[in-house]
Parts: sequence; structure tokens; C-alpha cells
Amino acid sequence: FTGKFDGGNFFVDNFYINRNAAGDNYTGLFGRTSGAVISNVGITGSASPAVKGRMYAGALAGYIQGGSVTNCYAHVSVRCESNNANVTVCAGGLIGYMIGGASLSASYSSGDVSGALPGNGAFLFIGGLAGSVQDAASSIRNCFAAGNIDANAKLLIYGGGLVGVLDVSVANCYAAGNVACTTAQANATIGVGALFGIGGTSIIPSANCYRNSGAAITANGQPATPSDASVSGITSKTKAQMQDDVFKNLLNNGGSAWGRDSGKNDGLPYIIGVGVGK
Repeated sequence: FTGKFDGGNFFVDNFYINRNAAGDNYTGLFGRTSGAVISNVGITGSASPAVKGRMYAGALAGYIQGGSVTNCYAHVSVRCESNNANVTVCAGGLIGYMIGGASLSASYSSGDVSGALPGNGAFLFIGGLAGSVQDAASSIRNCFAAGNIDANAKLLIYGGGLVGVLDVSVANCYAAGNVACTTAQANATIGVGALFGIGGTSIIPSANCYRNSGAAITANGQPATPSDASVSGITSKTKAQMQDDVFKNLLNNGGSAWGRDSGKNDGLPYIIGVGVGK
């Protein structure tokens, strides 16, 4: 898709898509986009998983190159599965893979995201909002993810509450869910974080981003130090602290994108006018 799509603040209900056959590489409401401008649309559904793919999977889009996504949300679960060897799979609650100077703003995902790659040499990049965003020209602003992550791959996993693999500028974002990464291979690589999965100095410093200190972050079933624990611009908050207007004001950072109501979104801040923020 290369055009402009304005959902008019409507949502797609009872959403279900299963593209797990050979050659079905792009899974989502939009399989793959290039330079598209997408705004004001929600995706809801109760199927588990509601979105099932094999390589690039997200409720809104499997693969986004350039363009923008604004005021979009997903209340569905996403899962990626592949038995192939030497594959790289990207799964996210809203977007599977984003590149090419794309921007993502005022958007969120609340569903769980999972992946299973038993094949040799398999890489899995998985996140609550996006699986992988590997392009310094892209950006993420005023977004959150509330779902849990459950990832299993043979060789390499990067799993994050917000984004699995990150190489972009991120500001005014938070993630609240648990992240569990598992591999049966002794020499496998696991990067697991409450906000971002890829670890160490590979993460670009963020601005005004927050992770849930009470989230269960595990590698092979054992508690793990989050790979984003010491990244500049990321602050740890308890969930109780996140369920407070003080936290909402921190996210707004002088702006007005965020609201909070104890009766909505489990008391966590939401984006005004988008999904639960309506």
C-alpha cells in the first residue's frame, strides 16, 4: 500500500488474519506499505491469536517502509511462527518491522505478542508495539504498549516490552507488560528488556521513556537484568507510580497528548482521543 488511509476514528472489529503459508511473509491489516500515511484507525478482536504470521507480523502492518502512522491502536494478540531454518522474524503488537524514515506517533497496542521459531539459525525480534525499528531516520513519539511478550527461538532473540530491536529516536513512551524469552540452544543470544530488547550500547539514548520495574523480565525462565536498565533517557517506575497523574505529566513533558483516568486503561496513562483515550 502506497497511499493515504484515514480511518476516521473508526475501528475494525472481530479482526482475524492467518497468513502462515509459504510465501505469506507480510501479515497485518496492511501487509506491506511504502511511503503510506496511515491515521485514525483501531483494530480489535477476541481471537487468540487474532493475527498469525510467519515473518513480518503486526496488527496494523507487517512491514512499513517510510511514511507515517498516527493515532492508531490495536487490542488484539499477535503471533509469529516458522519452522524454517536461518530466518529472521519480526513481530509487534502494532507493527512488525519499520524502516526508511517512518514515523510512529500517538499510537499504542494492548495485546500480547508471541513467537516460536524452532528452526536452526532462527532470529526473532519481538516487541509489544513493534518487533524491529532499525533505521536512525525513523522515530517513535508518544506511544505505549501494555501487553506481555513470550518469545522462543533457536539462535537469537531480542524481546522488549515496547520494541524488540531499536535503532531510532524514541521519546515520551512507556511499556507495562512482562517479557519472557526462551531458547533451548546453549550458545544462543538473548536480549530481553522491559522497554527495548537489544542490549548494551547498541540502544540509542531515549528521551523521557519509562519501564515498569515490577514487570517480570525473564530469560530461559529465570529473572534477568533488563538490557535497557542503564540506557540514558529510560526511567524505572513501579506500576503504582505509573497509575498516577504525576506520571501522566511526565509523559506530557510540557505537551498535552496524554490523559489518565482511574477507570480507563487499568489506570495507566492513555493517548487522548485514541482508543481507550476517547
